[in-house]
Amino acid sequence: MHESLVQWTLLNNLDFLSKNLNFKIASKKAQEFSTDFGRVDFILEGYQHNQLLVELETILNEKKKLDYCFN
Repeated sequence: MHESLVQWTLLNNLDFLSKNLNFKIASKKAQEFSTDFGRVDFILEGYQHNQLLVELETILNEKKKLDYCFN
């Protein structure tokens, strides 16, 4: 599965994403955002201006990648 397709699907279904993340989404703040540490897939903002950084991984075929996701 292509990560870009998953990302597009989730961002076009914010109610579904909000429910599954247990985070009330007010808006999408950024997408494909580059930082000094790497690229964040997207940033969501809640109604109290709290933000959630989302990093998607569609293939977890290595322990190193799995550890990265949990850290």
